Amino acid sequence: MYNDTVTWLLNTRNAAVQYRAKTELLGLAAEPTEALMWIEKKLPADWYKIKGLWYVYYINALAECGLNQSMLPSEWFEAAVEKIRTSFDFGCEAFMLLQAMVVAKIPKSRKYLICYVPTGCLTVGFSVKDEETS
Repeated sequence: MYNDTVTWLLNTRNAAVQYRAKTELLGLAAEPTEALMWIEKKLPADWYKIKGLWYVYYINALAECGLNQSMLPSEWFEAAVEKIRTSFDFGCEAFMLLQAMVVAKIPKSRKYLICYVPTGCLTVGFSVKDEETS
């Protein structure tokens, strides 16, 4: 069953799924360029300048494609870092943004996560186990 599933994931026409299957399920080194090109085609040209929830959705889309900060222009994440740093309100949008930042290994996102865990307000299911993002 596992081999069939992995084969199916590798044979999909979704470059992001292929990239994550190779890197996360099989532990292979893979080039992220195709995954980035796949998701960039779906985003507006100036998506990182958009305010509000759509920006959060776009940041999450990049992270869910397996892409991280080292593969992407830093200007794409400036608004995310600023929002988490200055106006974290413990709402869904803030936690979605924080999750994307951790997954995408944005510098200092782990520091922000650790700051919010003791409050008891963090209940979303994601892990920062061995990733050093501070």
